[in-house]
Amino acid sequence: MDTKILIVDDSPYIVDGLVALLKRKDYTPVAAHSGGEALTLLNTIRPDLILLDIMMEPMDGWRPLTRSNRIP
Repeated sequence: MDTKILIVDDSPYIVDGLVALLKRKDYTPVAAHSGGEALTLLNTIRPDLILLDIMMEPMDGWRPLTRSNRIP
């Protein structure tokens, strides 16, 4: 099973911690450290789940959330 989980957070500690945890549980984590990076990744991957921080700078989590609805 290749379950991809996109982690989007501007805190590298949170991203690194979640990546390590999810790898131990046999998931495929994909890390993004900003909303813009998440949008770029969403052009190339289709994750099964997105863990998205809403309070990020400079682009908050609401913008990639509303723009990601273009994913088929």
